[in-house]
Amino acid sequence: LVVWRHRTVPGALALFGLGVAATLWSFSYALELSTVGSPLAIIWARVQYLGIMALPVAWMIFALQYTNHYRWLNRYTLSGLLFIPLVTQVLVWTNDLHYLIWTRITLDTSRQFPVLNYDHGVGFWICNGFAHLCLLAGTVLLVQSFRSAPRLYLLQTMIFVFGASMPWLAN
Repeated sequence: LVVWRHRTVPGALALFGLGVAATLWSFSYALELSTVGSPLAIIWARVQYLGIMALPVAWMIFALQYTNHYRWLNRYTLSGLLFIPLVTQVLVWTNDLHYLIWTRITLDTSRQFPVLNYDHGVGFWICNGFAHLCLLAGTVLLVQSFRSAPRLYLLQTMIFVFGASMPWLAN
């Protein structure tokens, strides 16, 4: 809500989109976990990909806006950024026809709570590589801006770089 109130600030809408994507991903994962053993779990796993694939695109757009690289935000760049996420959505929802995202899904009951285990196909690895490239490129842009940032924005940029490192550490 704070970001939304400041949506006219460069990068704010992309940062808001990033938050929405992360929320959708987390919420649908929670619903997947709560419905394990039911066919609904796979539906929630598919819904997660809306957030999973929107997040790196929003991150990249945010980084470009925050670092004043507006010239790179044109229809060609945006088309390129959206191509793999859109193809991934089609593959996720049609996985039973080709198994390019998940080659096999099994129920793991060896833990305190049952979870689904996914064996990933080539489509998953392509979208995963794309996501990591976006995260890396956006992080590099922020680190570069950190080096030339006015002292006034130094702490803000350091916080963004620290936040950007969290997905890397989690992976």
